[in-house]
Amino acid sequence: MAKIDTVNKYLAEFLEGRRPEYCEKFKQKSIDNQYASIASWRRRNRLKAELKESSGYSAAGILESLRTLRKKAVDLQDITEKETERIRKELALFDESIVNHTEIRKQRALEELERQAEAINARIAELKGL
Repeated sequence: MAKIDTVNKYLAEFLEGRRPEYCEKFKQKSIDNQYASIASWRRRNRLKAELKESSGYSAAGILESLRTLRKKAVDLQDITEKETERIRKELALFDESIVNHTEIRKQRALEELERQAEAINARIAELKGL
């Protein structure tokens, strides 16, 4: 893809949310400078996305981390009983965190549904009163 094609393809997304003065100044730059800025911006965004994925900020990232840890644990040769117990405690805390997070999400969803039900019931009463 030629530089001009890349600039045209990503320009609107690149300029999104930026001040109008910046947009005008950017458009006055040469195609080479625009391309360099957009390519750098795309690289940063791609790296951020990869970091987010590999850091476990998603369910897939967490699962991949757990698989990796499981493989590493199998390869441990000289782990002590104390270290094993510490690992088990951390795993229990991790499990507890997941359970708590799930319960909090369920509770919030229930509260939202109850608010919606109250609003619906109030609207029904209002319409029946007419």
